Amino acid sequence: MVERSFTVSGIHCGGCASNIEIGLRRLDGVRRVTADPDTHVVRVRFDEQRLDADAVATRLARLGFPVADAASEQ
Repeated sequence: MVERSFTVSGIHCGGCASNIEIGLRRLDGVRRVTADPDTHVVRVRFDEQRLDADAVATRLARLGFPVADAASEQ
């Protein structure tokens, strides 16, 4: 498992955060998602054998929340 933080644009409210969390949980390999509208940070814990950060970033963009920055966390 790996956890990544993505700084995204367009998160304005709890509804936006909920849409992100639901949309990312549909990806095979995602274990946990939290989206914070105050900091514009989305934290995703996922199985790196099934998914990579690029796929998460692509899904975020398709959901309407483009990634400005991504960071790995241990």
